[in-house]
Amino acid sequence: MSEWIDVRVKRPEGECLAIGYQNELLIGHVYEDLDSATGWACEAIEYEDIYLEEVTHWMELPVPPKERMGK
Repeated sequence: MSEWIDVRVKRPEGECLAIGYQNELLIGHVYEDLDSATGWACEAIEYEDIYLEEVTHWMELPVPPKERMGK
């Protein structure tokens, strides 16, 4: 199971990452943002026009299964 990673310990890698935000879990694209206090921001995938500044932690998403269920 993946664990939360502090952006000060390891920079986010990959395009889609889990982001903890105000007791919610969002999936999005993390990118470097020098205007952010933490240096990282995120654009959420599930919702249009949601941009999170000051990302502090991130988590890698699991690899999806190769086979479809029920086939």
